[in-house]
Amino acid sequence: MAFPSEFQFENELQFVNELIIPLLQRLGFVMVANYHGTHEFGKDVVFAEIDRFGHVQYHGLQAKYVASIGLSGAGELIEDCKQAFNNPFRHPHTGTDERISSFYVVNGGSISEPAQQQYFNSLISQYGANVRLLDGKSLISLDRGKVSGTRQDDLARLNGLLLEFSHDRYEAEVINKMVDGRHENGKCVIPLRRLRLSAMEDFLRSPIALISTPARDESRPIGWPEIRLSPSQVQVVWHNFWLANKILDSIMYGGAQSHREEMAQLAVSHINQVLQIMDKLEKHVKTEIEQRGPLCAV
Repeated sequence: MAFPSEFQFENELQFVNELIIPLLQRLGFVMVANYHGTHEFGKDVVFAEIDRFGHVQYHGLQAKYVASIGLSGAGELIEDCKQAFNNPFRHPHTGTDERISSFYVVNGGSISEPAQQQYFNSLISQYGANVRLLDGKSLISLDRGKVSGTRQDDLARLNGLLLEFSHDRYEAEVINKMVDGRHENGKCVIPLRRLRLSAMEDFLRSPIALISTPARDESRPIGWPEIRLSPSQVQVVWHNFWLANKILDSIMYGGAQSHREEMAQLAVSHINQVLQIMDKLEKHVKTEIEQRGPLCAV
């Protein structure tokens, strides 16, 4: 069976870069990392989402770009799935080893019914509903069915991000002064203040379609597409601020003063290492708002 007429990709790499990754971002996934061409045990792409409890769930995807996958090709897909679950991947921002909670096989063409049966019958007993198959028609349906939020909703969320970044910059400065002893008689004071996360969480649940001209970012990982307001970078800021808040919460009561001061310094280090990223994101947000019209900004 031929590819859908809408697909004019020359190879698998173009299929991944120009359809799969942008579609995952439009669907609201974050940290969409392209491992295509590297030995990552069955995972061409790794992507994440934040569940309703605030936890990060990672997913793996194996991409194929062939006209049809028959029964003889099912064995390779099954092995890819097992390798993907059995082996962790290296997080592109933190360098930590993480594991996926679900696995997707995506093909630009069709997947025969016998191949589907063999795939699911071989894996469901071990992985349950965490193994999925998507063919070219399914991808087209997802792409067409993804409807962007209204213009007003987008602007409200962008302005929310802008206000949250401004607030968190101020709070970060106060927390730094308190922990470094610049706030009270040269002594470390455990801060009661916390960083806000709600606007970033709202953005990460459903990233906004962007219209501004992309800015060149030399710090982005090699092989990643140039993007404007990167959900992955927002996630890095959110993750470090979340950790800082948790650390400060954990040392509010009890414990030796020296240990509390050491942990407070750790919280500050998580904050400071992403302030520059937050500054860049704030500029991108302002550009987005400006290009949507002069009456959009708060």
